[in-house]
Amino acid sequence: MSFWTSPQIEPIRKYRFQIQTPTSYVFADQWWWAKSIEKPSYEFNTAEYQLTNHKFKFPGILTWNDISITIVDDNSQTTSGGSQSNRAFGLMSNLSYIYHNPKAINDDQGAKEPSINGSITQIIINQVDAEGKTLEKWTLHDAFVKSVSFGDLAYADDELVEITLGISYDYATLE
Repeated sequence: MSFWTSPQIEPIRKYRFQIQTPTSYVFADQWWWAKSIEKPSYEFNTAEYQLTNHKFKFPGILTWNDISITIVDDNSQTTSGGSQSNRAFGLMSNLSYIYHNPKAINDDQGAKEPSINGSITQIIINQVDAEGKTLEKWTLHDAFVKSVSFGDLAYADDELVEITLGISYDYATLE
């Protein structure tokens, strides 16, 4: 029986999700400005073993694929770091490595120093139903921002300005 013929069954909707970053002070805990997010995915590399005239394939190492988050630049000036563009630009200095302006480097200081200051480290994706009850809870562990695209501008378009964050992580868990 199909789900559309049964009033007790409701399909999971794409637009019902929440993003949380409980370990970050750069972005607030709840990402209400998020427009879209990719769910985690993984793939196994394969290894081949040849025995006489036959090849046998074996699963190799699991690799978690990077995801992207699209957020809307809300231009709000809050105590938590200004607009989304300011926060995303600040990731350059707050995540992964502390960035120093190359002109300000003296002889005893390197261009970057290892740091976990401000890193997100954990992203939680909650997929919810119509009542807000969590159906799936994905947790991305040891996550960090890999890339930031500040979007594009055009006179012929009245859409919202979007910022796309490329996120890399070590592994994900599903509850």
